[in-house]
Amino acid sequence: MGLTGLVFKTQKVIYESDVRKQKLFMPSLDNTCRDVKDVNSIMIAPIFGHNNLDGSPNLVAIMQMVNKIDGIITDHDVVSTKRMYFFILCLCCRARYK
Repeated sequence: MGLTGLVFKTQKVIYESDVRKQKLFMPSLDNTCRDVKDVNSIMIAPIFGHNNLDGSPNLVAIMQMVNKIDGIITDHDVVSTKRMYFFILCLCCRARYK
């Protein structure tokens, strides 16, 4: 399942500053950027679109960020990432309707 699968299942942000500590980390699933050979830190976050008809969240994508420059991912990084959701969704919608 990997960390990406866990994010898909739980729809929660997962982050780890040292992926060697995370037993669920699977490089083949959790490192979609093939140019990055060694992943040290990772944050994986769900991206939501408009709610489904029943009011439940509509998961439209999963975003992976690897190897933060200073290496330590904090709760502040998670908050900043959640603020980006809206802008990412707007860009996706804009591209879709061009």
